[in-house]
Amino acid sequence: QVQGSAFLAQQCNFLTFRIAAMPSKETGTITAWNMARPGKKNAEGYGFVAIDGVEDSKQNNLFLHADDVKDSKLRSEAKLFGLKKGQRISFRIQEARSSRQSRLAIEVEPLRDGGGGGGGGGRDRDRSRSPRRRSPSRRR
Repeated sequence: QVQGSAFLAQQCNFLTFRIAAMPSKETGTITAWNMARPGKKNAEGYGFVAIDGVEDSKQNNLFLHADDVKDSKLRSEAKLFGLKKGQRISFRIQEARSSRQSRLAIEVEPLRDGGGGGGGGGRDRDRSRSPRRRSPSRRR
């Protein structure tokens, strides 16, 4: 019993450390989006993000690749149509691997703060607004 509780305490300390070490989510705005070039293999599009509360400049903007979008609906939108300039998102920041690269926006999700309401669904309405017509049944 004592060994089990010591092990549990050790696991709790480990998890507390892991959570504390994780960087918090940031918020920002899409500043530009570039669609993939036709014919390029594995190219899905990319863009740049301005972080809220930080001066908007090329040095401060983050690079965002379509594959780094965590939300599946937003990822599909990014790959097929691109993300819209001004779109609000939340994300984590990954530091650049070298001095020649930009910092990355990863684990990107749409910011759901009640603003914006995009389109969507359209399941409430029939495809055609005209009444459905049936062909007369044949009698034999």
